[in-house]
Amino acid sequence: MIELNRDAWRAAAVVSPGHALLAPEGWSQLPNPLFRRLAFFAAAQQDIVPKSRGLEWLLADGDWWLWSVETERETMRLLVALGPQLDADELARLERSILAGPPRDMYRADILDERWTRLQEQEVWLRLAKISQAGARLSTAARGRMDEISAKHRDWRLAEDERDEFPTWSGNGGEMRVHVATPRDRKELIQWLRKHPEPDHWRPDDWRERCRIDFDEAASALAALAGDGTWPSGRWREALQSWSEHEFLECSWRNIAPVLAEMPTEVLQALSHGVSRWLKEQARTFEGQEAAFLALCDRVLALDYEVEEDDDDIVGLRSTIPWDMSRRGCFTGGSEAT
Repeated sequence: MIELNRDAWRAAAVVSPGHALLAPEGWSQLPNPLFRRLAFFAAAQQDIVPKSRGLEWLLADGDWWLWSVETERETMRLLVALGPQLDADELARLERSILAGPPRDMYRADILDERWTRLQEQEVWLRLAKISQAGARLSTAARGRMDEISAKHRDWRLAEDERDEFPTWSGNGGEMRVHVATPRDRKELIQWLRKHPEPDHWRPDDWRERCRIDFDEAASALAALAGDGTWPSGRWREALQSWSEHEFLECSWRNIAPVLAEMPTEVLQALSHGVSRWLKEQARTFEGQEAAFLALCDRVLALDYEVEEDDDDIVGLRSTIPWDMSRRGCFTGGSEAT
């Protein structure tokens, strides 16, 4: 039905452009993201929807749709189409919205500051880079911000196949992102974890697999960092997921329980889902350190938290305001408005 609507609108636009404008005007008034996608798709086509109208739709509802993953592909295509056509005032308005970054309430409240900063930079950079590549003449402020972020993340590039316009991309593996191997040496691994506390979507690594095939080194590295007061929560999250599997329960309980007992409350809050799942699995098999088990359970139960999706799924980074929102990680790519 979605494809039928899209193709029917395309045919109508050829025969009667004036009448074709009525459909996206109607779609833009409906709250469901599906109709927003169709409206944005129509606005990205040439000589049908006035550019000023397309900009109004894009920045409606407090700029929500500029950042929503529910419309991300169509939003990006509309940005590319509009960017070079906007006059100075319209482009300035669009730049202000982009430079302000995504609303904080679109994301979970417990995201660590470092992770939140990176997400903001990624979202702002991608949109500025898209309209700049399309031919828009960015202001000094917008160009300066894009250059600042680019200098901080020198490996960020626009994807040639536009995969960066989808919340996530699935493929056959041949064209996937560059994978990074974690250092084999323990000291180097500790330093690597210190520099890379969170997984990088654009440069995936083998840390989670390392936790399975080399438990001793992985656990030792995390314990060493914890001893220095460093808790890379993203890496702990992946480790706990791996160590919740049956074959790792005994060794992880023996070696990790004392470390988790010293985990700061703010880190435990961020890892509450992973720790509670690990404790649930341990409850069936663990032996010894009963006091540590009960103390960890008490600490987890005392936390303030909301029921959430799996913390290991980057799609769950956004809260359900007003419906489930997420970030680039696991939404299958496809054609526009499909």
